[in-house]
Amino acid sequence: GNMFTREKHGHGWQYITADRIVNEGETLLYQILINASADGGDISVYEGLDAQSGRLVGTFVSLQNHMSSINFHGIFLDRGLFIDVGTSITGVLVIYDTLREVNPNIED
Repeated sequence: GNMFTREKHGHGWQYITADRIVNEGETLLYQILINASADGGDISVYEGLDAQSGRLVGTFVSLQNHMSSINFHGIFLDRGLFIDVGTSITGVLVIYDTLREVNPNIED
C-alpha cells in the first residue's frame, strides 16, 4: 500500500466496498460518503475492530443513486475503526486520520 505523511498530504482515505477494518488503534473520523445501488442501503460504523466487540457509532442509510455525506468533525475513536458495509452499497469513501507521523492509505 501507499504511505504518505499527514503534514504534506492531509487526512488518510480509503474507498471500501465490503466490511473492513479501516484503521487499528487511535483514529479521528472526519467524513464518510456512501453510494447506494438501492434505497435503504446502509453501513454501520464501529469503534473497534469488528461488529461483535466494537462499540456502535451509528448505522447510516442511503438512497439509490444519491451520495450520502456524513461529517463526523474528527471524532476520536480510541480502539480503531471498523465499517460494516450492508447490502445495496456500491462503495464507501472514508476520510480519517491515524494520529501518527505517517498516515496509511491502504489500497488492495
